[in-house]
Amino acid sequence: MPAPSLTARSPIVGASSPPVHLHPSCGADAPPPGASGAPAGAPSKRTDQRCHHHGKVRYSCVSGAASPETPPGDPGVGPRVRGWGAQAHAALVDALRDAGETRVAEEVADCGLVPLPVAAHVTVHSRGGGRRHMGGLTHCGRFQLCPQCTPFLMAKRLESLEGVGAKLAQDEGLRHFVLVLSLRHHRGARWKVLVAALRKMQATLRRSHRWRRVVVGFVRLLESTFGAHGHHPHEHLLVTIRVADGFDPEKFFRWVRETCEATARKASRTCNFQDGWWSEVSRDQLGKALGYFGSSDKMGTSSILSEFSTSTKHQPLWCIPPKAYAQVWRDSHRLRWFGVGGCWHASDTAKSDEELEQERQETGLTIAHVLREIWKAWTPQERRDRRAVVHDRTLTDDQVVHYVVACGGIAGPPPLPDWGEQVS
Repeated sequence: MPAPSLTARSPIVGASSPPVHLHPSCGADAPPPGASGAPAGAPSKRTDQRCHHHGKVRYSCVSGAASPETPPGDPGVGPRVRGWGAQAHAALVDALRDAGETRVAEEVADCGLVPLPVAAHVTVHSRGGGRRHMGGLTHCGRFQLCPQCTPFLMAKRLESLEGVGAKLAQDEGLRHFVLVLSLRHHRGARWKVLVAALRKMQATLRRSHRWRRVVVGFVRLLESTFGAHGHHPHEHLLVTIRVADGFDPEKFFRWVRETCEATARKASRTCNFQDGWWSEVSRDQLGKALGYFGSSDKMGTSSILSEFSTSTKHQPLWCIPPKAYAQVWRDSHRLRWFGVGGCWHASDTAKSDEELEQERQETGLTIAHVLREIWKAWTPQERRDRRAVVHDRTLTDDQVVHYVVACGGIAGPPPLPDWGEQVS
């Protein structure tokens, strides 16, 4: 049976929906050629594209030509991707290919498309409330870089931190502080050079006797943005200190600042501290401070957990220009973006990205499955389109099962393997 088309006349959407022009990569409707009054082939401006099939804005394709003053090869030039999830992932792959980053585009495109070597089926899992995911597929697990893996990994991180934070908030002998480590940066600076200097600053602090004498635990999160002055990697830390007689927070911060500035000068860099980048968090506000790591407007992950963000300063990494994104993708291989230590270290908070990815395969109720041979017979574009339908929260589980069956899948969980009769 041929797969149902992702047009407005799909049985899932309804026959009464008006016909629309669909985005070539993910099904979001785009205006017909010439509808905006611009000649065909002219660079388009930023447009928030609303998908009739998905019912809400999830991402924008932002395109435009480089200005005459822009030097060739500038990483700040190129279309930007907005949003998160399967639709943003498809738009990111297209943007990287258009920018000439073919190798990075292929590595990014493999996330969630290739079956696991030992998987005989690709399964569809439902977690209720319109939340669904697919199992039996390989995921890149690139935290802060993948629009599909980052929301899942961030949610699991916050869940584990909240459990530990609830216990620490009951200890009256602890004080908690938010610290931001940053460097002055300029256009053209290599991302990995800036990150290496940041890591050197943090390592110097943690090895010092003064730090180890008062700091009993920390949570750190590496972030990176991109703007008029190029890449801006920076570290957010939640520092927990055991209260001692005579402890002065401002005096301790002055020592932190002087140590970081001395370390940065050795790398031919200078620090950048601003007001509010060292502030105390009360025990009753500790849970809110942890949410700051995943949902505050000050964090690069703010737009990851929201439906749509219009901020251009604090955007997840896949929202920066594709050339700049490709540089970070290559330079951040095997980099740990998140870490805990001391009293924040627990079996759940210390899990690696790979361990959290394994949990993705084991959660939720299996509502449908696709044979491995059928999944591999689909083209990569067909896999992305059908995966986008599975992740669509506006559809019910029954509608998704109907769609998967129409594409060649099977309703319900896969059958258990036949191991034969038990021999006594």
